Amino acid sequence: MGLGDAGAKHAQDCRPAPKRAIVVNDQLFPMPGRLVKVAAIKEQANIPKDHALIRDHNSPHDVIMPENGTADLAEGTVFYSVPACDVETRPGCEAPAKRVIDVDDRWEIVVKPDQNGRSIRDLFNLPDEVELLKDFESPTDEIIGDDASVNLGDGEVFRSRKRTDLLTIIVNKKKFNSTQGVKPEMTGLEIAALVYDKPQNTTVSRLEGEHDEKEIPVGLAEKIKIHECEKFKVIRNDVNAGFQSSRVEREIALLRENGVNVTLLTEPVPAVVYVGIPTRPGHPAGSSDVLVKVPGGYPAAFIDNAYLPEGSPLLGRVPGGVQGAETFGGRVWRQISIHPYSGNGAAWNKDRYGFHTYYDEMLSWLYKAN
Repeated sequence: MGLGDAGAKHAQDCRPAPKRAIVVNDQLFPMPGRLVKVAAIKEQANIPKDHALIRDHNSPHDVIMPENGTADLAEGTVFYSVPACDVETRPGCEAPAKRVIDVDDRWEIVVKPDQNGRSIRDLFNLPDEVELLKDFESPTDEIIGDDASVNLGDGEVFRSRKRTDLLTIIVNKKKFNSTQGVKPEMTGLEIAALVYDKPQNTTVSRLEGEHDEKEIPVGLAEKIKIHECEKFKVIRNDVNAGFQSSRVEREIALLRENGVNVTLLTEPVPAVVYVGIPTRPGHPAGSSDVLVKVPGGYPAAFIDNAYLPEGSPLLGRVPGGVQGAETFGGRVWRQISIHPYSGNGAAWNKDRYGFHTYYDEMLSWLYKAN
């Protein structure tokens, strides 16, 4: 079946017609169907009567649309206009026509008429949390899977919506959903594996209470039912301390989006301050700010060390040797040698680890304060 048969196919199948759209002079316009009068396109796009409508093939021989004719959108959906007096007769055009893809009223231009669900998702950078649907003139739209073939001659308008089958939980202030391994039933080990490469060496708790003040232990082998938006805390049982120095930065915006209070300092060197990281429940210190330097080699260099405020009651009570004092943001900080990504720790992976995961390490570190 050729591109020109798209409308007939829907009529024969008694299916609702797909929504249509075109781009004219870099503006998106919805269209009533596949076959549209050229005069109607010019009217909707505010093209003067003494201008010609041209279908864009990215070629010197772009097709001149007949003034009193009809445009078949199955043959291309990107147009522009020029004064009619500047248009000369052109030979036939063999170059493929440009085509618009419209998702949620955002549009991109392609040349290939044959796409698939994944190519469209990637073009618009759609997250896994949403599904892609072909938009019809009907309350019922068609879900387009990653491997589903999409012929743009048969319609170029799509929409997205949040997947209804996703299950989301929050672990150490970060959201995880079904696309990342969350299931209706999970063991403590599986929950810990969302944030650590070595989940077998962790302690897992379910958080309850208005301020997450109640911690319910979850055994690593214990299987529990998972409910939407439940909160968990995962603490590493071994915290690596030493005297090696290095620093790095990552994903400040993601931390803030997930409720972590974090500040980026720029002088005297870049540094990130995690504000109010909680200690173990019942610990007299309650919480503490933690500072981490940002080295220029990030993300090739791995995050290392941490700083506590001068005079902090946690100095000498958390793993790691207390080292020299430095001033950042008008406050004096004491460096503590703490090395999550060296020694017995996880190997640094710049594609997975960063400031958003270093919060997990700092949470575990302060939890170990005596």
